[in-house]
Amino acid sequence: MIHLQTPGTIIGVFPEAIFGSACIRLEEGDRLLFFTDGVVESRNSAGELYGAERMIDFIKENSHLTPNIFVDLLINEVDAFTGKLKAEDDRAVLYIEFVSKMQINVPHGNPPIKAAKGIFKKKL
Repeated sequence: MIHLQTPGTIIGVFPEAIFGSACIRLEEGDRLLFFTDGVVESRNSAGELYGAERMIDFIKENSHLTPNIFVDLLINEVDAFTGKLKAEDDRAVLYIEFVSKMQINVPHGNPPIKAAKGIFKKKL
């Protein structure tokens, strides 16, 4: 597991914002998980954060699942963790699995990725 983090601020708020970038090589079977800070900063009734460690454990235990199942399970876990509390921040998830190498000059065929986005039921 590689944690990619680049410098920057909130996307879309500051027109002149400058963001950092990083580059990695992705191979068949690699997966990317993008999520907003509202996911790991979700709190339960005791005030505990869902947190990075819980997220890492979840990823390690479930990264073999298809993107749709992974995202659904993560949303259910975070919602169960927060109980009846409303979200304090936006929460969004995007999970991408690279299933094959990109083929050049192939107009149709199977896409090289499988992806799933998450929609949390609890609103701000």
